[in-house]
Amino acid sequence: MRLYIIRHGNVTYRRGVPLASVPPEERSLLPDPGLTELGRRQAALLGEHISRGIVPEEHTQPLPHDRLVFAIARIFCSPMRRAMQTAQPIAAALGLRPEIWVDLHELHGIVHDEGDGRGTRGFPGLSRAEVEENFPEFVIPPDFADDGWWNRPPETEAEYVPRLERVAQDLRTMAMNSDEHIAIVSHGTASNYILHGLLGNKEYEKVYFNHAHTGMSNLIVEENETTVRYQNSVEHLPADMITG
Repeated sequence: MRLYIIRHGNVTYRRGVPLASVPPEERSLLPDPGLTELGRRQAALLGEHISRGIVPEEHTQPLPHDRLVFAIARIFCSPMRRAMQTAQPIAAALGLRPEIWVDLHELHGIVHDEGDGRGTRGFPGLSRAEVEENFPEFVIPPDFADDGWWNRPPETEAEYVPRLERVAQDLRTMAMNSDEHIAIVSHGTASNYILHGLLGNKEYEKVYFNHAHTGMSNLIVEENETTVRYQNSVEHLPADMITG
């Protein structure tokens, strides 16, 4: 299986801001921010980059080992707003419907610290109705909660490490059953853990696989072997648009 790991686009976090100090319609953006205008442009450029390298259906020769050749058949996405907004132009360029995979979310979940001494708290995240309204092209999993997919306290290390190890194992299981090319749109630290899982390395504190905003890594995942073809490619971005 050919796997593309993509980090979301540029985003601005507003930590320490009380919910009561922002308009009600913007409060959900504090724990679950969306892309900046720069982030939207980064995602659009990645979609354009991929669309230029799509393999024609009539292509019959073996694919060259060239990063500009894409044959992505499925795209999975974290349920966080910034990841879904990143996936939209990429999926549109590929003619695909993005599929929400909840376990691709960033460490800790939908959380925010208002700076009032109560510490970091959990918040709902997007509800099913909000996804249907704002992201109608996305495939929503059956167990996606109606009142918000998170709705729990901040995730602990004892929870996020096995979750992301499970993602890596699920990807390897996919590789055993399919030769498809798939893409996942996730987050910086989550992608680091997923890469560690695919490479069989648990030295999380010693090695960090960085991804810039919309940076893309490409791996060949097989039952007993993972080959990294490239990591954190940002060739779709001009130098002044590389962030993160």
